[in-house]
Amino acid sequence: MTAKQKKAKVENNVKGHNFVLNNSRYIISSITGFFIILLATIFGYLINGGRFFDLIHIGPIFIVLGITLGGLVFSYRSSAFRPWLVSLGLDIPQEELIIKKYIQICNSAIIYGICSGILAFIMGIINTMAYLSDTNMAAMLIAASFSAIAFSLGTLTLIVIPTKFKLENLLNDKNIYEAEKREKKRRLEILYKKEKEFHEENKKNSFLGIIKIVKLWIYNSPTPALKLVILFIPIMILGF
Repeated sequence: MTAKQKKAKVENNVKGHNFVLNNSRYIISSITGFFIILLATIFGYLINGGRFFDLIHIGPIFIVLGITLGGLVFSYRSSAFRPWLVSLGLDIPQEELIIKKYIQICNSAIIYGICSGILAFIMGIINTMAYLSDTNMAAMLIAASFSAIAFSLGTLTLIVIPTKFKLENLLNDKNIYEAEKREKKRRLEILYKKEKEFHEENKKNSFLGIIKIVKLWIYNSPTPALKLVILFIPIMILGF
């Protein structure tokens, strides 16, 4: 295969390359990471003496999820749901602009998640003020208020931030692959240029070699003048 053919093959590979080469491993890494984060968080909380159901308060969860999802739909319409399918190997983008848009959606989700968690916490504290006379009730409402922050940060840590980094890694792999192919293409262009120069030099040497052989044939002849005439007769005939 010549350098020119190799160059064309590299260009075709760049255009048709799928940047997730092993889809099953891609999905397994997402699921494994998800459960490691989830189990580490829950078991760490339980080991410290916490009770699992103390973390679950419907009101703060509803506020955080509602504001975050609503804000994303408001900003990105139906595209707001697409980045979360990427970690499961569904609808994996191959274009850089689409990957960057998904990363932007993740960044927006982080902002909405933090803001909604803070808002739910403040609303919970305001609600607690009405029950200060009842110590047990006030303590439960304060715990519910803090659970809003915990749920917000937990959701971001469990889903949003890993998805963002997975998309960034996908984008980096894409850029690295294209950079490697550009480097290979550049080397093949240099090789193709040298190969072309080599063929041109061979052609030049071949032409000079024929002239040299003809000269030796004439000079080594006992009748060089006769051979010179013989040589020019076909040229003169072709000229006419």
